[in-house]
Amino acid sequence: MAEKAKMQDEFDLHEILRLQKALQELTHSIHAAPNNKEIIGLKHRILKFFNVESADIYLLDRIKSELYTLTDKMKEKRLTIDDNSIPGHVAAGLKFIHLNINNGKVLSETEGSLMAGMDKIGGAVVREVMAAPIVFEDKLMGVLQLNNTKRDSEFRDVDPVLMQDIVEALGISLNNQEKLTSRRRKTKFDYLLDNNLLKEDELNNAIEHSRKQKESLEAVLMREYKISKDNIAKAYEIFYGCRCVLFDQRLPIPGDLIKNLKKEYLRRELWVPIAKVGQNIPTPTCTSSPRTAAFTITEALPWDQSRVRPTWKKRFAWKFSKCSRKKG
Repeated sequence: MAEKAKMQDEFDLHEILRLQKALQELTHSIHAAPNNKEIIGLKHRILKFFNVESADIYLLDRIKSELYTLTDKMKEKRLTIDDNSIPGHVAAGLKFIHLNINNGKVLSETEGSLMAGMDKIGGAVVREVMAAPIVFEDKLMGVLQLNNTKRDSEFRDVDPVLMQDIVEALGISLNNQEKLTSRRRKTKFDYLLDNNLLKEDELNNAIEHSRKQKESLEAVLMREYKISKDNIAKAYEIFYGCRCVLFDQRLPIPGDLIKNLKKEYLRRELWVPIAKVGQNIPTPTCTSSPRTAAFTITEALPWDQSRVRPTWKKRFAWKFSKCSRKKG
């Protein structure tokens, strides 16, 4: 019996040392991650560390007040911060949650609804979930979620403690990313740089190519660097703080809005109204500052309020030309 107890103690000590080393390596990788995309990608390391069927790192989009992550196919997945999902529930309450449908504990109505709404993992039902908010100095940064331990038993007593160490490291790393982003001169394409869709030297090369070839920067980014139109629009939305209007040839010509506006004036000011929705007039502009353009637009249009939207010069030119021909 004494020999068996000694062997168990040696096994426990070995496991503790292994966990400490693995935790140190994981937190080092978290601190070393150069951008948010790489941080989200560390979910695969976290999955192996906890030996679970799936793991997700959700980050906070402060502009839209939503959580988002990237799937393995690099598709963006978004969640609202409310009780419609486990990450949203955790973010809303800033509280750790551990749900297990097999341990006999009666779940609350909210907890039961959250578990029932979980997606299946490889066809298997989610049996057990641990999720914790990622915070830095009481400021929400995101959520870490673990699903279904692969062990025969439930999550170990030590797992919530290890999870806390990891979310603390994630909070520090994400806060550092925010500080780096705020110190850097803001550009329209920060979203592409911050999410590792484009490197800074690639952006500089694209700008130079655009200038020399007298070609739009957006066209260069899409053709040479395979940046999607949707990602460029997303970058514009974040930079300007409003929705980006993409080109749509089916848009009707708003004759009542442009009949009193001179062609030379619109060409000089670089904006054109596209519709009237209630008391709002969505107005794409390709000036360097849509907020500055808003004052000029509201002075020129008779309605109470215009909604300024960024667009691309090539698209603006097409729409302007179409409106000018209609105006006669």
